[in-house]
Amino acid sequence: MEGIIYYWFMWAAWIVCTFMWRKGKWRTWITAFILVNIIFSNSFIAIADFQVRVNYFLFLLLGYFLLANRKITFSFFLTSVTLTFAYSGMMLFQLYDPVWFIFGGTWIISVLISFLSLYIGKTAYERFAYVLIAVCQGEFLYSFILSNIYSGLTVGTEQFLDITILSCTLIYIWALYKNMIFYVEQLLQKPVKEKQG
Repeated sequence: MEGIIYYWFMWAAWIVCTFMWRKGKWRTWITAFILVNIIFSNSFIAIADFQVRVNYFLFLLLGYFLLANRKITFSFFLTSVTLTFAYSGMMLFQLYDPVWFIFGGTWIISVLISFLSLYIGKTAYERFAYVLIAVCQGEFLYSFILSNIYSGLTVGTEQFLDITILSCTLIYIWALYKNMIFYVEQLLQKPVKEKQG
């Protein structure tokens, strides 16, 4: 059942942000974004022949917001286009040859997009921005390609929501892992420095 991963992970993210993060402006904005995202998950806007889910715009705006203070270079543009084509290409490949996606296309596409953004992005902000922008632009490209065959398509399907939230969750888990490794290294180096001094 597509879309259920989105709801489970968004509610889990809201619980983690609300009850486990330190109080601050960043926590308030993230929890508000999550709640607004859940509220508008079944709202659509009609644009031309497409039904566009409001969450699509929310994720795209969040991706652009994460890059608002960063210097946008040609390499960012090239990377974003590469990830966009990767997403839409995998979605088309899943549509035309579903045999290759035995374990579920949502999981495979999420893992591949996450690994590409982890490899390309330098900071967590960049990685989240790459995923959000690439998946949103790739979803639009995928729907645009299919609009030549079908009419009345939805931009921002349930699978899109699942892929977006799974990819962001994988990047968040990677960031937690890196922080844990850094913390353990600091703990191990502290006794060594005390013995030397």
